[in-house]
Amino acid sequence: MLLRPDAVAAAAAGDGTRPRAELIVVLGLRELTQGLVILRWPARPIATVGMAVDLLHGMSMLAARRLTPTFRTAATRSAVAAFAGATALLPAAMGGHG
Repeated sequence: MLLRPDAVAAAAAGDGTRPRAELIVVLGLRELTQGLVILRWPARPIATVGMAVDLLHGMSMLAARRLTPTFRTAATRSAVAAFAGATALLPAAMGGHG
């Protein structure tokens, strides 16, 4: 996402409209920062916040999917990835290390 945002945008869009590369970079920075924070401080509250951020992102992408049909494929793929990220954090948010 950070190294090849145009390629990521093309892959996410499929036959639909590509999201701007700048948006891909911002999302990549958010995901990198979130991942580094969770790795550095693997406590239950941090995992819970990370899970909430992923859930909010996923829900915003479902709204974008509905409101901007030209970005439907990219928004759907982004929502799926966000919900997968939230699901991956569920064990840490439920039990955690802290």
